[in-house]
Amino acid sequence: MRAFPILLAIVFGLPLNLYPLSDFPKDFLGIALFSVFSLAVIWKYSPRIYSSTGIYAILVLCLSFLLTAFLGGGSLSGQYFQTYLIFFFATLLIAVAVPTLIENVGREAVSSILIRGIFYSGVIVSCVALLRYYGVLKLALPWVALDGDRLAGPWGQANLTALILALSVLSAIYYLQNTSGLRKAVVYFLVTLFLFCAVLTGSRSWYLFLIVGILVPGFYYIKAGFTNLSIRPQISSYLKKYALVILLFALVKAVAPTVDDSIGQKMRELGLLERASAGAMLNARANLASPERFSEWQKSLQNLEYMDSLAFGHGLGRYGNFSFSVEAEKNPVASSNNLWSHPHNLLILALIEWGLVGLLALIFVLVYIAYHFVKSEYSLTNTLMFSIAGIVLAQNMVEFSFWYFPFLAIFVFCVSTFLPRIHLGVKDRWLPRLVCGLFFIVFLPTGLRSAIDYYSLVSIFNSSEMSSNEAHSLELIKLSPLIGHAAYKVDIVKSRPSFASAEREFSEISGLMDLRPEPVFVMRHAVLSSVVLDKDSSCDLLRVTAREFPFTLDTALDDLGYLAEAGADVDVHFFSFCLLQGMAERESD
Repeated sequence: MRAFPILLAIVFGLPLNLYPLSDFPKDFLGIALFSVFSLAVIWKYSPRIYSSTGIYAILVLCLSFLLTAFLGGGSLSGQYFQTYLIFFFATLLIAVAVPTLIENVGREAVSSILIRGIFYSGVIVSCVALLRYYGVLKLALPWVALDGDRLAGPWGQANLTALILALSVLSAIYYLQNTSGLRKAVVYFLVTLFLFCAVLTGSRSWYLFLIVGILVPGFYYIKAGFTNLSIRPQISSYLKKYALVILLFALVKAVAPTVDDSIGQKMRELGLLERASAGAMLNARANLASPERFSEWQKSLQNLEYMDSLAFGHGLGRYGNFSFSVEAEKNPVASSNNLWSHPHNLLILALIEWGLVGLLALIFVLVYIAYHFVKSEYSLTNTLMFSIAGIVLAQNMVEFSFWYFPFLAIFVFCVSTFLPRIHLGVKDRWLPRLVCGLFFIVFLPTGLRSAIDYYSLVSIFNSSEMSSNEAHSLELIKLSPLIGHAAYKVDIVKSRPSFASAEREFSEISGLMDLRPEPVFVMRHAVLSSVVLDKDSSCDLLRVTAREFPFTLDTALDDLGYLAEAGADVDVHFFSFCLLQGMAERESD
């Protein structure tokens, strides 16, 4: 238990976003950490096992996912369903472990475990992020490159880094309320560090975070005026700390470009940095609106007829398929640099992927959580738990951090601290311990197999040439329900299309495109169609590929030439004209 906060910080802070599946390490480590933590709690405190009523909410959502898989556009064998299933069991464990721990050690102690973990995460993430932003980290970790002009952090994504830092600032208020003297000065210094890094992320969501962060204590302050005036001084103390954080944010935002120029200039002289200044980046992102998101949301809501089933959804993980299909049909030129694999809005995602049934289930769960927030009474930990959960939820209305398990786990952890608890009626110690043992027996080999496959995949991707043994390993990894899609991407990048197995590869990639219409799949699918389909159908696919993803043109031409040299009946001149026609359509728009 004591090691959990440090381990959580390590999960958030390790820069292990290795290609071709950069999110896998964070999800893997997050699931492992929270699952081991939960199983340890259940093992230690059995048979006094409790659950929050949130377990019913998880079951309701799981039922809607099953309906989507059976009656909508999904599949029980799909990669996304497998991932949802793992997330389901892991969150179920959290929804049992947290209430069990509260009943045995108290709500304050349990909440402080998560608060400390988030605070430590902010410290590590800030340090790693700054080392990466100023080009120092790549000296020790060659795979960590600079990603644009924004501070990307160890996750390689500026918006996720901003979310971690927002939660860290909130957790710092816990220390500000409970410390004094030199320790308080250290906390203020770290808050300043968090805010400086947050500004450099260029995330416009930060203003949303600040608003949500003040709504929770503001609600308690207003409620206390009607129910319990004696606690208003405590709430006022919290609000004063929060107001100071907002003022500090405004100050840091004003001086951050100057500080960045000073540090950045020295790093450029050392040859470590090649990017625009923070000031230029912030000016470019001064507009708080996001027209691209609004356009995507509007497109989704206006084209619901493209869903496989309005009631039960288009299928888990198939938003990318829906978005690409609508774009290709409605818009003569799709956005080639920004494939929308999710809409950056939880409610719209639920509507498209899970259908009206799934959306109503999600709304029911959120209303239930809001009801218990309204009923709750002020305490420092209550305020922080609701604020943290509220910020994560708000971020999912403009992003989709729930797809990254550590953020989903934090949300479920927070919610489990304030929802009603129920005793599971276990009388004997052996039963919950047997369940713990079964979890280890089932998930330990699965986890180890996935980790080994991921390591092999990264090694193959970064090798200069793929050996026959590596090619064989790649074929085996393709069978993995969790990372098999990434193995196909590596295979496409590292090898040429095969004339002998063109039909098989065409069929396999068609299945992948049903979930992931990514440029690499679309391009190889179109190239293989020159062997599998008639000339006119293949020409249409190649034309659309060049129009939607013009950066794949050279690779497509090379692969067509390779197939012709390998003996395939491919009219390179005809198909080259199809590709150029697609480029012409794009330029004429």
